[in-house]
Amino acid sequence: MEREESVKGGNATHGKEASIEIMKQALMLHPPVLSKVVAKVPLKDQAWTNILEHSFFKSDETKIPSLDHLISIYVERSYLVWRLPDLQKLLRDAGTLVIETLKQDKSEASTWACARKEAFPSEKNEYKHLLVSDFSDAVATLPPDNLQNFMVDPAVMGEAAEHQNQDVRQQVRAPRDLADRNAFAVFLELLLPWG
Repeated sequence: MEREESVKGGNATHGKEASIEIMKQALMLHPPVLSKVVAKVPLKDQAWTNILEHSFFKSDETKIPSLDHLISIYVERSYLVWRLPDLQKLLRDAGTLVIETLKQDKSEASTWACARKEAFPSEKNEYKHLLVSDFSDAVATLPPDNLQNFMVDPAVMGEAAEHQNQDVRQQVRAPRDLADRNAFAVFLELLLPWG
């Protein structure tokens, strides 16, 4: 039984280390995600300030239009997930690990920049047809001044409906005699507004 618990604990530790490593790789490939997530969530802890002050995380963009647009969409769509404390810790640990990795080997930054450039070689935004606002959970509302234009008194509304019904009754045409007439000619007359 003790052996099983130690194996389970070992798997959990291995799983956590693997998660941090994968998150580190994601941050190395897409560093602007960190600053945008921290700003959007918002995360105010001093640890985030220390991480974001590192030169690797200072820029809010990659200078690759397609990737920058996709990062904006990702942050807009998924920032709520990053409000969970466990995920914040994972992100913080991965950010710290990125900084430690760059302290040991500065060439890592250029390696990941090459991978970024290879994955997104285009100099134009290939995803500009996707609007960031389409991926937002926010609902746009009209300002109160504009809402008054849509407010109508129910009594006035009833009178307008009555007038409209009278107009419809006047526009209804008497049925025509269809006997001994060409079906196509009748069809065309029905399509024409004055027919």
